[in-house]
Amino acid sequence: MVKRTIIFWIFNEIIQIINYKYEILDDFYLIEFLNTHLSSLFGGIVICGLFFKYNKKKFAFIIPVFQIFYDLLIKQRVDYFDLIFISIGVILYVSEDYLKTHNHKSKVSE
Repeated sequence: MVKRTIIFWIFNEIIQIINYKYEILDDFYLIEFLNTHLSSLFGGIVICGLFFKYNKKKFAFIIPVFQIFYDLLIKQRVDYFDLIFISIGVILYVSEDYLKTHNHKSKVSE
């Protein structure tokens, strides 16, 4: 899941850079909104994947706290949509890992 997410994350960031430079998405508010906030979703998945890879699963749920600190330090305000999207990314990764682990255990016990 993480490898595919990194590819989509890079693609999304390229679109953000192009949009920042040429303002091509200004007329399409929903697409621009998603383009801006999907980076948080992808970041939540990738960072959570790193925590799980290095057996630091307990720290996965503090990723949204990191987002709050980042927003306060860089943007001087909390971006609630970024917070929601990064939380969804963490929940998606944790859910997928749980299902993978649960299905593996049930197949082993059979």
